[in-house]
Amino acid sequence: MRGFLSDGSSVTFGPLTREEFEAKCAGPNTLETRIYRGVRDLLGSAANRSSIHEHFPKPGVTRRNTGYALDQLLDCAVFDPASDRPFNLCRLMAGSEGTLFLGVEFELTCEPVPPPGALLCAHFATVQEALRATVIAMRHRPSGCELIDRHILDCTKSNLDQAKNRFFVVGDPGAVLVVEIRHDRREEIHGHSVLELASQLIAQAGSIAGLASWQPDDFRRLKGIGRAKGRQLAALIEVGRRMIRQPAGQAPMLNRPELIAAHIAPYARGIHVEKFRVLCLNRKNRLIKQVEVSSGTATAALAHPREVYREAIRQSATGIVCVHNHPSGDPAPGAADLQVTRQLREAAKTVDIELFDHVIVGSAGADPLALGYYSFRSAGQL
Repeated sequence: MRGFLSDGSSVTFGPLTREEFEAKCAGPNTLETRIYRGVRDLLGSAANRSSIHEHFPKPGVTRRNTGYALDQLLDCAVFDPASDRPFNLCRLMAGSEGTLFLGVEFELTCEPVPPPGALLCAHFATVQEALRATVIAMRHRPSGCELIDRHILDCTKSNLDQAKNRFFVVGDPGAVLVVEIRHDRREEIHGHSVLELASQLIAQAGSIAGLASWQPDDFRRLKGIGRAKGRQLAALIEVGRRMIRQPAGQAPMLNRPELIAAHIAPYARGIHVEKFRVLCLNRKNRLIKQVEVSSGTATAALAHPREVYREAIRQSATGIVCVHNHPSGDPAPGAADLQVTRQLREAAKTVDIELFDHVIVGSAGADPLALGYYSFRSAGQL
């Protein structure tokens, strides 16, 4: 690596033996010499070496972005007698931010060309959701994983050079998790592994839901569609439907039963069993996260208060709205609905999380009141 230091002097950094390193430290009093001496004084301290080993990330982490990689300089024969690696300041320069060095010539160690790959760009309402999904993504051992937060996304909107690179951004997400999958066989990339990962990541987002009701077995009934293709089609439709429903801008406000019903309707459309969902809200009645608590039969989906409030506590919600669907279309509550609402109302007092409403979603055509939903609060039962 050849370039210039801050005083304009020309230097070349590269691998040095212990003897060559000491010769650099013993040179004339130039900025380059003072840099080598400073490194020797800093890393020659046993206390500093111990602190670096204790607090720096594990060496096995591929990309760490922790600033100046002093621990990389320790792993050499100059400071570790057990190491046979030469000292090399290039390890410090590569990836470090600032104005330490202006490089003009580099000798690179090239890696083999990687196998074919694909990118999964999962959209999330918040960075917290994307971070939780990162844990899921890493279980699949991706080739790369990068989180893009709202600040970076917003900066690209008005940048003429970067605006064209936003082609994969849909709506106005709070964060995008970009996961790279590589495999020697291209069909494996576009097959089960990527689609399974996509399904799990989008489910983790909580407030992004699906519209389609077909499952892989439904697709397999069509001639020419096998198991892998059925999975692929079901996953693609699910992803597309959820992206369409993802609201732009800030999270939706859910302070009236009609708004709650409108929000949940796409989630319930085409679903043939009852599903009980909890909408975790902040103090302004805006959605933090949506969670499916239970999935039942065509006539029942029981939910225990413990399961309902567990996610609300985890999300630090100040209030919740409980929603479930009636596949029959008639949103009128049954005896079980009334009982679970009473239990939830009493539990709310214990955990100090307000139960804003319990809304049953059906269809306007099957509702005697033509609303398509039933609100326990509007009915005076909360």
